Amino acid sequence: MPRRYFFGLGNPGPRYARTRHNVGWWVLDALQAAWGLAEEGSRNGGRYRRGLVGDVRVTLVWPETFMNESGACLAQWRRREGMDPSAEALVVYDDMDLPPGRLRLRPAGSGGSHNGMKDIVERLGTEAIPRLRLGVGRPADPEAWADYVLAQPPPAEQEAIQAAVARAVAACGLFLEEGDPAKLMNRINAA
Repeated sequence: MPRRYFFGLGNPGPRYARTRHNVGWWVLDALQAAWGLAEEGSRNGGRYRRGLVGDVRVTLVWPETFMNESGACLAQWRRREGMDPSAEALVVYDDMDLPPGRLRLRPAGSGGSHNGMKDIVERLGTEAIPRLRLGVGRPADPEAWADYVLAQPPPAEQEAIQAAVARAVAACGLFLEEGDPAKLMNRINAA
């Protein structure tokens, strides 16, 4: 039976719940609502939901290691379940390099300027990790970046990001069916 793991990056706790940096968690919350996965628990450094979607064994994971140590959670899931991150995983997270509401799917690459993805690449020892990035925009002043991602977006931006979350749910459904992000990139990135 094929398996798919969806990791939504974010920070635990109510203080961070509606911030730009938790957009990955927003997508997993929406996937949970759409797919209704019943089995739940906490292990390997994160909360999870698990079940069947069609004939695919799906696991949604909300790492609770804080953003900059997200790789610890993924490394535990790989070690304990034999997960192949290049073939079975999709990491979903916010990206300041994209305007609010844009999506970008990539089959591999560096962590770029995102500390959570950098930690994942470093701890797993590979850049071959499919990822879906949701744009949140970026302030011009680098000194303001940390405060920016840890703040709630204003209403107009929130609307654009929520629309992207809905498109991300559809993109995750396509990934679930297809499994090869390289075949889906043009379709998802064009929206």
